[in-house]
Amino acid sequence: MKYAEVVVNTPLHRRVTVTEDLASEEDYSPLSPTFHYAIPPQLQSQARVGQLVWVPFGPRRLQGLILALSDTAPVEETRDLYEIIDPQPFLSPVLIQLARWISAYYLAPLIDCVRLMLPPGIEQRAETVVELRADAPSRRNLTRQQRVVLELLGRRGPQKLGQIGRELKMENARAVVDQLVRRGLVITRSEISRPRVRPKRARLVRLVADETQIEQAFPRLGHPSKQADVLLALAESEDPLPT
Repeated sequence: MKYAEVVVNTPLHRRVTVTEDLASEEDYSPLSPTFHYAIPPQLQSQARVGQLVWVPFGPRRLQGLILALSDTAPVEETRDLYEIIDPQPFLSPVLIQLARWISAYYLAPLIDCVRLMLPPGIEQRAETVVELRADAPSRRNLTRQQRVVLELLGRRGPQKLGQIGRELKMENARAVVDQLVRRGLVITRSEISRPRVRPKRARLVRLVADETQIEQAFPRLGHPSKQADVLLALAESEDPLPT
């Protein structure tokens, strides 16, 4: 059996007693809580240090990051890791070691130190995709909501969980999809959406007057004046200045 040491992306500001209802019965540090999860057999060959993963945390499904892998766990009972969000690690072992050092040296929560090194908005960019199973069993005894979700997937193919909720005006789309997963009718996977980036444009001002023209301009501008101050700032700067 393989195990993953995971830092979970949730605020833990006070000391709590960790039980199997959370992740595992291991000692809790208020600054650097990490939790051990068993890696299911189908994921063991894919697991890497630095990957983002989905893990169970009490009744919730939270995002975490693998800090280390091992053949043993410091606790007797562990819960299974749900899913690897992306096969590509987001942090290298060196950066993970740096995050641990920052946490210990500055007495800062480990998850906050890890977040400093992740791409901005990474928590929001992990999306759940739902698709029909090719070998799905019988569709008998389905609720109306379960049937309309399957019909939508049949017409349009794999859909993001948020799209299903919006398209069907279904507030409990995740609960319905979870029911279909347990019945073996659909499968889910996580994918990282493309970052929304665009070029940043800025207006710059560049001086075109020479020294003689600047001296001749001062009497007309008046000194002191805002116009004269701007002209002096541009004259003293070797580079164009933002407006």
